[in-house]
Amino acid sequence: MNIQIQCCGLFVLVIILYFYLRQKSVGLKTEQFFKWMLVITCVSLSLDVLSVLAIVNRTALPGLLVEAVCKAYITTLVWAPCFGLLYVCTDLFSGKKYQRLIIIYSALAVVGTVLIIISKIEYFHEDREVYTHGQSINYTYVFAFFYVVCIVYMVLHYEERINPRRRQAVLAWMAVWFAASLIQLFHRELLVIGFASALGMMILFFELENPEAYIDKGTGAFNLHTLHEYIWQLYQRKETFSMLAIYLEPDQDSNVDVGQLDGAMLSMVDYLEKTKGAKVFKNVERELIVLYENAEQLKDAFENISKRFSSVWNEYSNVHKPVKVIPFYILMPDSHVAENAEDIFDLMRYYRMKEIDLSAERMIQIDQSLAEERRERKKIERMIVHALEEDRMEVFLQPIYSTEKKSFVSAEALVRLQTRRGEYLPPAKFIPVAEESGLIARIGERVFDKTCEFIKKYDIEQYGIKYVEVNLSARQCESPELPEIYKSIMEKHKLNPGCINLEVTESVGIQRKEQVVKNMQSLIDYGVTFSLDDFGNGQSNLNYIVDMPVHIVKFDKDMTQAYFNNEKARFVLEAAIHMIHGMKLEMVSEGVETEEQLQGMTKLGIQYIQGYYFSRPLQMSEFLEFVKEWNLGDR
Repeated sequence: MNIQIQCCGLFVLVIILYFYLRQKSVGLKTEQFFKWMLVITCVSLSLDVLSVLAIVNRTALPGLLVEAVCKAYITTLVWAPCFGLLYVCTDLFSGKKYQRLIIIYSALAVVGTVLIIISKIEYFHEDREVYTHGQSINYTYVFAFFYVVCIVYMVLHYEERINPRRRQAVLAWMAVWFAASLIQLFHRELLVIGFASALGMMILFFELENPEAYIDKGTGAFNLHTLHEYIWQLYQRKETFSMLAIYLEPDQDSNVDVGQLDGAMLSMVDYLEKTKGAKVFKNVERELIVLYENAEQLKDAFENISKRFSSVWNEYSNVHKPVKVIPFYILMPDSHVAENAEDIFDLMRYYRMKEIDLSAERMIQIDQSLAEERRERKKIERMIVHALEEDRMEVFLQPIYSTEKKSFVSAEALVRLQTRRGEYLPPAKFIPVAEESGLIARIGERVFDKTCEFIKKYDIEQYGIKYVEVNLSARQCESPELPEIYKSIMEKHKLNPGCINLEVTESVGIQRKEQVVKNMQSLIDYGVTFSLDDFGNGQSNLNYIVDMPVHIVKFDKDMTQAYFNNEKARFVLEAAIHMIHGMKLEMVSEGVETEEQLQGMTKLGIQYIQGYYFSRPLQMSEFLEFVKEWNLGDR
């Protein structure tokens, strides 16, 4: 007899089954089918051994018993790949289609079982060679081969839907099983199919289904990989759930370090797992995700959780003093607000980064409106990228009037995004998105390059335009590469640096003031001048003007308008103008729209006027015609 190899495989499977069943399960459908495959494969190997013993001793045993044992064994060779196919389908299909496939493939396995039972089976035993053959075996090969082919087809045809690791592991499993089947088909004395099935289970176990691989060892919660796979499955199966994300920071007042917080997370996970219906996952860093079946469970649990997390932790933490944390919560009562698993993680990341320092309650609830807001911003972000790639970022110029020369002496370059339909997206809609996403630097460089090209190409100084103002974003100002990038653009166009005035805002330089001043000084030494834009809008203080090497101060539109409507604003603006005059700096008043405002700003000694009173921002060709008409007397 040659049953040693089957016994080895059975021993390995029993060990795997033991360790598999003793660990907690997250509830993945793949887990359930893998468990069934483990059981069927164990039964199959056991019956393989029993069938060999029955054939060897068939003269001493009832014929029906021998036949029953042998046919029971080969029947498992049909059901094992059937469950393997259903295992693969859990990644690919959901809803009614998934249910139909279960019925169809299970029905086919039943048909195969019936055909095997009613067909003739024959035995061979000579020396140590023991095997079965006959019509039953032929049916076994036909049905098993059908399932194997279906598995390979599903994995390759729907590769974009299936987890890449699962695809590789299943293909390896099928390769082993198929090779063993071919060997046994042509060398029936080599009983290797059962052992090949055991090898396949080992591959799936170590690559995918080892419960230890689902657990975060530091906290005992399910890990990040399991979180992604579980949520992906829930969306595939269109199952609704509710989510609570808890982001943890140590309380600085209690002098708790990060290591102590990590230790206390063991007791936090233990507490959360005891709330009704909870599945607890460890996300990146010190973040816990708790999933509930419905919004009612989340609501009931959150009230207690928020109270518990406001107190100290010390159980299981191995620390010498209690640990107090400052949590930030993201609640999503209805998973339908997110379109898929990728969308839900994007929403979590986005609102965590956006709200964690802004929310006084340190809590945000993601509903349909917030989800739509995020999707709209992502849509605009894609529009920005496409506009940059397809050169649809246009530069408009708004003329700036000199109250002393009574002509237009400069202009501000303003970016406009043209859609594929030829419409223009309002700057207020895409600029904040560009700043948030980091695309603002690319936009800034594109605007600067086009502005330099325009100045050089049309020699705008001949029309009385001495310089053009170009905005710099905070991200650009703080980048050490800024001076060299902008110098290289000016050198490319062989442009006189004196034709450029770069605008910075009061929000620039707060975090990296030293780097900003260094960048500004490098460009000033090259010949560029600077303006302080939007003065009066935000953190206005004259110390900023003192610290930054600016040449011009631009009053924000709101401050200009307020001067004519608010007595306090009038005193503030007059005082600011007096001090700026004393610093020998020039001034621009933005947002001037009426004759009264023009005369008022002129009387205050403001040298430059910008606003709709004279002109809206113009396309470059329109701007040239405008300044020709005004400055060269063609009116």
